[in-house]
Amino acid sequence: MRAKLLTIILYILSILLISEWVYPFIFLTNLTNPLYMIIYVALSLGMFFLGWRFYATLPLHLLLIYFLMGIYFNDGHPFELGFLGTFVQIIQSGFRDLFAFNAYDISMAFITLIFFVAIWLLNYITSFTLLKKQRIMSVLALTVAYIAVVNTFTEYAGQMALVRTVIIGFLLLHFALSKRLETPNRLSGLTDKKRPIFYHVALIALLGVFLGSALLFPQQKPVFNDPVPYIRESLGMNTTRTVGYSEDDSELGGALKPDHSQVFQVWAEKEHYYRVETKRAYTGRGWATSNRTDVENFKDAEAFPLALADKYQSKESTLDVQFDNANDYLVYTYGTHSFFNSKEVTFALSDSTEKVTPAAKIRSYSMSVAEPVYDLKFMKAAKFNELSDQFLAAYTQLPTELPKRVGNLAEKVTKNADTTYDQVKAIENYLSFTGGFRYSTEDAKTTPQDADYVDQFLFETKVGYCDNFSTSMVVMLRTIGIPARFSKGFTSGDEIRSENNKTLYSVKNNNAHSWPEVYFPGTGWVPFEPTATFQNPEEFIDSTEERQVTSDAPSSSEDTQKGAQEETTEQRKNAEQGTDTGQTQTKKDTTSTEKTAINPRLIFWSIFGTTVLIALMIFIFRKQIQLFWFKRAIQKEKWTFETSYLKLLHLLKNYGYIREPSETLSAFAARTKLDGFQELTTTYENWLYGNQNTPVAKKDFERVIHVIQSKKRGHS
Repeated sequence: MRAKLLTIILYILSILLISEWVYPFIFLTNLTNPLYMIIYVALSLGMFFLGWRFYATLPLHLLLIYFLMGIYFNDGHPFELGFLGTFVQIIQSGFRDLFAFNAYDISMAFITLIFFVAIWLLNYITSFTLLKKQRIMSVLALTVAYIAVVNTFTEYAGQMALVRTVIIGFLLLHFALSKRLETPNRLSGLTDKKRPIFYHVALIALLGVFLGSALLFPQQKPVFNDPVPYIRESLGMNTTRTVGYSEDDSELGGALKPDHSQVFQVWAEKEHYYRVETKRAYTGRGWATSNRTDVENFKDAEAFPLALADKYQSKESTLDVQFDNANDYLVYTYGTHSFFNSKEVTFALSDSTEKVTPAAKIRSYSMSVAEPVYDLKFMKAAKFNELSDQFLAAYTQLPTELPKRVGNLAEKVTKNADTTYDQVKAIENYLSFTGGFRYSTEDAKTTPQDADYVDQFLFETKVGYCDNFSTSMVVMLRTIGIPARFSKGFTSGDEIRSENNKTLYSVKNNNAHSWPEVYFPGTGWVPFEPTATFQNPEEFIDSTEERQVTSDAPSSSEDTQKGAQEETTEQRKNAEQGTDTGQTQTKKDTTSTEKTAINPRLIFWSIFGTTVLIALMIFIFRKQIQLFWFKRAIQKEKWTFETSYLKLLHLLKNYGYIREPSETLSAFAARTKLDGFQELTTTYENWLYGNQNTPVAKKDFERVIHVIQSKKRGHS
């Protein structure tokens, strides 16, 4: 009874230990629910703990994997007949891409399949080491290393996972030792029934004391610096951040590496910038997020309680958004009037950032949009003196440490501008065309501790990406009293196909973008585009001359406007490219649809899956491999006779020929009845007791090996 109870405890602790492999995988792959994987771990371990044979566990594991793949990748319908063909296609394409080293094309479904196989192998190893060897240190060390690597080199926060793993591992070591001793009755002074209970309770209590002390006592700062950045740099693993949307803009600057993973797809009639949030407090290092914010709730299909413009076109269109994974924020365009979803969803609008968040994560929705009307006639005639002092203070805020030369530059660039609109366009044109600035995510520099982010970009580096350009324009406008703010989201993405007067766009992390918004009384918040090589997708009209213009046309003065009218689109492209002929530039903050880089996450999981498959094959055929190398060593006379005989004794254990502790070699050889083994044993004893030099008896060794190979199963 006691042995069965220990086995049950070991089984439960094993589930908890292997589950620590599941949580990081769920996090990194954005799968929805870890519960199904935990159930898979429990069922798999249960088969091995019950001692089921290979011919029973193999088909059951395959069925479980097929079932889980259907849940995760067929919308929870694993029993649909059509999924069988999809499952076969996942395997075929996955192995084809794996062996062709096309890591970028390997699907997440195939990576998940490989992970299931890895857990299958890990469950077998865990149960084997616990039940047969009563040891767990190897699996425990592997789990700790896995969590440590994931915690160090990914965004997964694995600190508490490491704590849990160490606790579970300590308990596994304790109960595995108890099972090996069968009955821990070496403690004196207690009756037999109380000894094991006291032994376990005392140890668990001691563990609780140590854990509580570690969590409650104050933590000291590390003596040595974090070695991870140095290790990553030494291994060629750049610490550069990746392109993508992030809430944290407090520390801007530094290089970015591309990320080609898709965020969402959208059906739209035209290109848009997809807004997520705005920031208004510039710190000199980046943009601060207000801790105080009011939230306005609204429901599905209700009017969107945010009007960015004062006038809209009468025609409305519908945009359909589909995120790749369930998302906790919405993207929306200028002119959005309402959101629609198949479920009744409640949304929250933050008044400080204008970010829209659903009550629960959302994957798809539609939005009704009417294009804003940006009329140059009204923008040039805007009366900024009617704005309140509170509004101007909020959107012309600047840090007191801002270098004066930033304001001096803004005044110099706008000295010939006749209106506020012309001042805005003058600064926009200076940053995007005439100022000699270069767009690059790779060459952007980190801001020194004693420097201002905008000042460094304008006067020192002149190289950067959207954050540099947009922040610089906002700050320059604020120095001359024009209200502006920092806005961020995504550009329009890449066109995939067109149907029914709509185009499907693929928006990736590489499309993450920021731009400035300027407030014009009578028009509202107007987006501008100062980033070199980018073009504002919003349309502008000039009702004075009844013509339509684009926002990227220079208009800082009357002469500049005339020059803009004469400049052709082709000439403008040449001017953009002329800023740096050696630079690869794109219209959007993304690469083209061609694959120019390999997703590091896919490389990691591809290598991981390949390693697991190799390890699985080695583990399954370990006996044959050992026997093969032993036979080869004998044929080449690699060892002396004595060493060969001792290695043969060790090899026989794998096939069930185990020598009892008190059994002599002669008795053991007689009991095994292996052809050739008795002769080898006699020769070994002659050497051992008679100290005779003995040559390697290859024929006798080969006879034993032949008998072992002919056995389908070992004898007890």
